[in-house]
Amino acid sequence: MRKGFTMIELIFVIVILGILAAVAIPRLAATRDDAEISKAATNLSTAVSDITAYYTSKTQFASKISDMTNVSLKVGTGKDANLQLKSKDCIKISAVDSVADTVDVNGKVTKKGTPAYVRVEKSKGGDPLCDQLSSTPSVAKMLNAEPVYAND
Repeated sequence: MRKGFTMIELIFVIVILGILAAVAIPRLAATRDDAEISKAATNLSTAVSDITAYYTSKTQFASKISDMTNVSLKVGTGKDANLQLKSKDCIKISAVDSVADTVDVNGKVTKKGTPAYVRVEKSKGGDPLCDQLSSTPSVAKMLNAEPVYAND
């Protein structure tokens, strides 16, 4: 009698391995996407923190966001940049300079100025991963934040 596996036994093993692979591969892809979203949320928080720390130390924004943070961003025009997720623009970060009060000839303030701030907004487009990133609690909080100015 010869020792070994029959052809039917080998086919069953291959079918079982195929079923296991069919279940595992989508889960791996979802895990990878979740990791990318977490990384992007952390990068956004770091970039905003870097930009505000730069402003605090220099009392003005640099001409480009890339000069204020080491987070990898797609530089836009002027003082804005885009945080990308899988090569798609998801979040736009802008450094908004302060605006001084407007004073008339009598020294009366006619228009109240605004302090400098960092604006975070969702980029145009309806990518599902960008939507997931936007619904992450820490990112949603930044997207929904409104600048608050101290009362005089």
